[in-house]
Amino acid sequence: MKYTKLQIGIIIFGILVAIVLRLLFLSDMEWKWDEKWMWIHSLDWSHKNVLPKVGVMSGGGIVNTGVSTWPFIAMQYLNIGPVDMVLGVSLLNILAIFVFYYSLKSWNPKWNNVLLLGIILASTHVLHIVYSRKIWAQDLLPFFTCFSFWGFVNRKHLFGVFVWALALCLAGQVHMSGFYLAAGMFFAAIWYEGGFKQAQYWIYKFMGMCILGVLPSIPWVLYVLHNSKTSSASLLGIIKLEYLIRFVSDTVGINVFYSLGHDMKEFFKEPILGFPSYIMFAALLITALIFLYVLILVFVKKEIRNIVWLDKESKFIFLAYMFIPFILLTLSGIPVRDHYFIVAFPMIQILFTLLLSKINLKMVYLVIFLQCIISIQFFYFVHKKDSIQGDYGKPFSKQTFEEKTHYENDTMKIVF
Repeated sequence: MKYTKLQIGIIIFGILVAIVLRLLFLSDMEWKWDEKWMWIHSLDWSHKNVLPKVGVMSGGGIVNTGVSTWPFIAMQYLNIGPVDMVLGVSLLNILAIFVFYYSLKSWNPKWNNVLLLGIILASTHVLHIVYSRKIWAQDLLPFFTCFSFWGFVNRKHLFGVFVWALALCLAGQVHMSGFYLAAGMFFAAIWYEGGFKQAQYWIYKFMGMCILGVLPSIPWVLYVLHNSKTSSASLLGIIKLEYLIRFVSDTVGINVFYSLGHDMKEFFKEPILGFPSYIMFAALLITALIFLYVLILVFVKKEIRNIVWLDKESKFIFLAYMFIPFILLTLSGIPVRDHYFIVAFPMIQILFTLLLSKINLKMVYLVIFLQCIISIQFFYFVHKKDSIQGDYGKPFSKQTFEEKTHYENDTMKIVF
């Protein structure tokens, strides 16, 4: 496939944006209760040389495993500050992008013409960049899921099965969404092989290694059994189909409301030469319309659905990363948050790119360009604002020393 100069320019632009925005203005990171909790406890546990049984309470009403804190405890042994810790998270996410690209390319050479575009489209997604720059356990998921996919690709070798199982188990212990992915990959892989009989060469090895992989969380299981609390799961959680709502809002990088909240209107009309431009509103609207256009075509045209349904590799990704997790998450009744889609990075965007490239390849480049503009403006907006009236809150760099070190628990103090 030959690229035009404009296409090469957009590809280079996208790669630079994906990497630079994960490294630029890291002192503008979020610094709220969750981040403070992880910092103060990982520092305390590193000083005591302790690996805790449990982590922070999850949105699902079940306390997270202690394994979710271990990577941050390890970073504390480097004697670093909060910004350096976020740099570590960002670098692990950048590494994950390259591992995914290498693994997908070796798995399915048929995608070579659009694979790079799909990776760039996923990596310039504003929420995926936000989720690459936080002291948050789930921000480490791509590091584990990229190696789980590499292991799946190399499952004919014992080491491949070992990496696949271990990485998936660690992903699930870092955040519960990893367990839903593990189920999705397991059942989709059996289908991919042609059935249980054809998959026997790796199934028993995989299951045995999974048992080993979850051993670190046995103390967590015992803790949960003896300290059970009310879960947020409910019948309403099933009926609301929140997974589908998040899928619509988060497949492409248009969900700035999640972070900006009440500042979204100001973001929409970012001024040029002192006058409201509404360029950001236009960029978000065009991106959203392109996504809706693809979604409508998927529903009304069989040949568009068949791009995924009749391609074995595309169907595997659909089953493993979307359909099976959707069914399991929905039936669990747990409220689905935007960050639950971190575990599917970059696969949903890969499928979207495959579909859009068949419909109109130029639109793929347009979405990438618009996402780059949106993401650049987003982080510039955060950088220049003293505080964000949304989930992002007041950036670390804008907080006073008293604000940075304030923690609700008086028995523990934040130190740098």
